[in-house]
Amino acid sequence: MLDNWKLEDFAPGEGIKLGANTEWFDTGDWIDVTVPGDVHQALMAARRIPDPFYNRNEPECAWVEEQEWWYRSQFKYRQAPLQPESAVP
Repeated sequence: MLDNWKLEDFAPGEGIKLGANTEWFDTGDWIDVTVPGDVHQALMAARRIPDPFYNRNEPECAWVEEQEWWYRSQFKYRQAPLQPESAVP
């Protein structure tokens, strides 16, 4: 359940407008991330930002706080009845 996670940013309010919550939304260019974790860790691992806590890097990373961040994953499951067959009238 902690595998295959992806992360992407949008302008505030744009994720829903663009359909990022739908299963058909293309996540091909989203970055692969590790969960548990957070956005800053993921962006540092992907080399998109420097460590914001090192030296004077914080202003260079300020844009991260202005974005809307979405995590996505897919789960595989075995389809099974919600009730035992004997409970169905």
